[in-house]
Amino acid sequence: MKLMINQTQENINNFKKSFCTLYKKSSWVLIPGQKTERGFQLYCFEENGKAYAAIFTDYNEAKKHNGSFASIDITKIIPSIFNNNEIAGIVIDPYSLNFYMEKHFIVECIMYE
Repeated sequence: MKLMINQTQENINNFKKSFCTLYKKSSWVLIPGQKTERGFQLYCFEENGKAYAAIFTDYNEAKKHNGSFASIDITKIIPSIFNNNEIAGIVIDPYSLNFYMEKHFIVECIMYE
């Protein structure tokens, strides 16, 4: 899966650095889903037969989703996604940026120095 239109190593490294910073700052993101007895059930988008948990970077993006959403520290949601074998990764701002990240790439971004 191609990450970006102008996929150069420099652009990939810049993205990894940005995502790493977002994660290390414990930034808050918005996630769509539904509150259940067992917690919060994530809303996922399907792409190539795989499920990706949606993550919105701001309120205006989250409003594009016609359902409920919650604000959560990204460091709390990523482990939940990794513990769910039915979820392949995340999709950032699915109604605009629409950036899909597989779990292995999320790890590369978090570990980027």
